[in-house]
Amino acid sequence: MVSFYFKGDARDITDHLLLLKEELTPESDENAKESLTDTRILQSVLDICIAGTVTSSDTLKWMVMYVAANPKVQTKIHKEIDDLENNLDDLRRCRSKMTYCEAVVREVMRIRPAGPVALRHKTLCDTELGGYDIPKDTIVYANIWAIHHDPKNWESPEVFSPERFLEKDGSLKKLDTKTWLPFGSGKRKCVGEALAMAEIMMFMALFFHRFRVSFPPDVQPNFEPMMFEINATPFPQKISVQKRE
Repeated sequence: MVSFYFKGDARDITDHLLLLKEELTPESDENAKESLTDTRILQSVLDICIAGTVTSSDTLKWMVMYVAANPKVQTKIHKEIDDLENNLDDLRRCRSKMTYCEAVVREVMRIRPAGPVALRHKTLCDTELGGYDIPKDTIVYANIWAIHHDPKNWESPEVFSPERFLEKDGSLKKLDTKTWLPFGSGKRKCVGEALAMAEIMMFMALFFHRFRVSFPPDVQPNFEPMMFEINATPFPQKISVQKRE
């Protein structure tokens, strides 16, 4: 990585990190020096790009696909958004009224979690979990995909059904964080959960306020994911996007 001096305001977090590195002196705190090495800066930028961008974009892709394949779901989304009328200009205050839209987001994150397994961890000592002995220094993953598709946790787990997150009166059910954990769980839970949910809800409301989606007649949707270590993304395919009147 090459460091530069920036004149004027820093443009983004990468600039800020590079500027902080340039400001280091021999007398600077050792922890600061260690945190601002080229390797640490690169890792920080990658964390932001992957954890903060790829996961959200994959979730939005899956959402468009599942909504396109379920016209009744799309009709309910459009009705809820249309009922907001001019209040859509202030999405921060609208979220509490978008219960069905939030149920759709939850179901998308359940059936196709952006991170099929949580980030890798390492055991600090010999331990036992679920009757299995796990030696010290073993690399372990939490299998979120398996938890989200376990019929013991979910009725018909392969069926896309936002209604599973709604009470009979249309209000949102309380989440069971032991069976729904797209952001992980415990002390290492994703710190960006609140931001990610707000962003996805905002993009969803703005997009479906203006457009409707469907699969072209000659296209067979493919909901099998491309699995990678830290994300599950859909295969490229055609989607028809039409502007709403």
